[in-house]
Amino acid sequence: MNTVKTLFLNDFEKYANVVNKDSKVLEFDVPGQKIYQIDSDRPFRMKLASKHEASSYTISATEFNVTVEGKIAVVDSDDLSKSVYAILDEGNGTIHNLGVKAIDSINKKITLTSSTTNITGTLKVYYLFLDGYYKIAWEAPLGSSTEIKSFMKGSLGDLNSKKIFESSYYLPYIALLDDFMLQVYVNAPVIVDFENPLTFIEIPVIEFDKAEFEQIAASMGYSIDMVLEHQRKL
Repeated sequence: MNTVKTLFLNDFEKYANVVNKDSKVLEFDVPGQKIYQIDSDRPFRMKLASKHEASSYTISATEFNVTVEGKIAVVDSDDLSKSVYAILDEGNGTIHNLGVKAIDSINKKITLTSSTTNITGTLKVYYLFLDGYYKIAWEAPLGSSTEIKSFMKGSLGDLNSKKIFESSYYLPYIALLDDFMLQVYVNAPVIVDFENPLTFIEIPVIEFDKAEFEQIAASMGYSIDMVLEHQRKL
């Protein structure tokens, strides 16, 4: 019996990217004796944020500007909290949630608000970034080495700027065998941060027992090798 699933951020191993270099940031290891088929009938969704951090930061006014490292992707001009999440952590268990009044995307400037002033702590500003690109790939053993094949690529700005339910990105049919890895790569001018409420990923899959998948493929006149050869051409 197959099971419809979605791979979320917690399902992946996470890796730090190198700025402006193709870097693997996420990897999912297909479980033993299972085959995961990418579900091309359901949308793929992803947003990636970066973090600006300043220690010993004092908030002395109810409104103040912060300049971050990358251009900011604006998802919804009527709700800037979808693009930026900011807090001040005093380090003693007290955390202040900050408001977002304005975003100057090109000049990398964010106007934040605070209901409390004369507080000091670590300022953490998480923001969806505008520049860079991503690709999704599978990795498989190939003799004494490995084979890596990307099957989806695009602009991070396009992904990060879209409202979640306006996303219409669909991945192609891909069969991931039990010795395969599903990977996400980025090339971005900032470091991706995974510990924030803005970053997420949803990859729709269908889980099969390996023997069942092979039986279904055989009933349609296909072998596993034929399936793999097809997806190498995508």
